[in-house]
Amino acid sequence: MDLLGILLARLKQSSKQSLLSTFCFNSIFCIQILQLLVRLNYIKGFSIISKKFIKIYLKYSNNRCVFRNIIRISTAGKRIY
Repeated sequence: MDLLGILLARLKQSSKQSLLSTFCFNSIFCIQILQLLVRLNYIKGFSIISKKFIKIYLKYSNNRCVFRNIIRISTAGKRIY
C-alpha cells in the first residue's frame, strides 16, 4: 500500500473510533494533502513529530467527525481527473 492509501485508511479508522489524533508516515506528499485538509477545515492541524511520523489532529463538530467517509477515487489502474 502506498503512503496516500495508508494516510486515508488511518484517517477513516480514527474518525470511526472517535480519536482526537492519529499518526501517519512523514512524506512531502502527505504533508501537502494534510495542508489541503487544514485549509478546507476537515482537520484541526498536524505537527511533524520526527523524520518518520506526523501527528494529525482530527476536527469534531457536535461529537461527530467533520468528515464521515474519505475515499480514494483515482487508482493506478483507473485514473480519474
